[in-house]
Amino acid sequence: ETPKPSISSSNLNPREVMEAVRLICDPETPDASYLWLLNGQSLPMTHRLQLSKTNRTLLFGVTKYTGPYECEIRNPVSASRSDPVTLNLLHGPDLPRIYPSFTYYRSGENLDLSCFADSNPPAEYYWTINGKFQQSGQKLSIPQITTNHSGLYACSVRNSATGKEISKSMIVKVSGKWIPASLAIGFYVESICLSEKSQENICIPSLCPMGTSKSQILLLNPPNLSLQTLFCLFFCFLMADLVSGLRKVERGLYQP
Repeated sequence: ETPKPSISSSNLNPREVMEAVRLICDPETPDASYLWLLNGQSLPMTHRLQLSKTNRTLLFGVTKYTGPYECEIRNPVSASRSDPVTLNLLHGPDLPRIYPSFTYYRSGENLDLSCFADSNPPAEYYWTINGKFQQSGQKLSIPQITTNHSGLYACSVRNSATGKEISKSMIVKVSGKWIPASLAIGFYVESICLSEKSQENICIPSLCPMGTSKSQILLLNPPNLSLQTLFCLFFCFLMADLVSGLRKVERGLYQP
């Protein structure tokens, strides 16, 4: 009867791509053949895998195929399989992702950002704003933001085991009382004004629900308005006027 084999290795915690792994099936048994299995299936032979002449030793470059690996000893009358061995593959971090990816905020809102990156062991996270360290951790929270919080936000992640560090950045723009017309889409505006100066304020009440946030004043700069913004605003006011007219008809107040 064949003895129950076991798998030994000098490195069960390899770093992805950087290190190779050597697995040995013990014991060495005369007149026996060795078979390797991955995830319960016969090991596919690829350029990444190398076997010794007796198949007792398996050498391969590390990828995310961590196992489980098993070896089996066979002779003409019996066979015996080892317990599975799974590698603890050290990898990453991959390029982090920042959520939500909104670029534009308004003064007084709370800014809450989260950062995620695939990594083993889990990566260390820290945030910078305009190149200055802000805080550690996956989440960044700033209550009651102001225009001073506009800038370049970066989430940096580092894996101490692999030595790899990578960052992802995004621009955050915080508007004040006046929202530039080019950023109008997606906001709820209380009125549309052609000038920021109080003595020149020419404002039109807006009944157009462009979002769910609090009312806001929108400053238009007519020469710099995009066609998309103009069309959206025109359509919005047209619909608002139509809805207002229908409501008057329902109440019997409409006069052509």
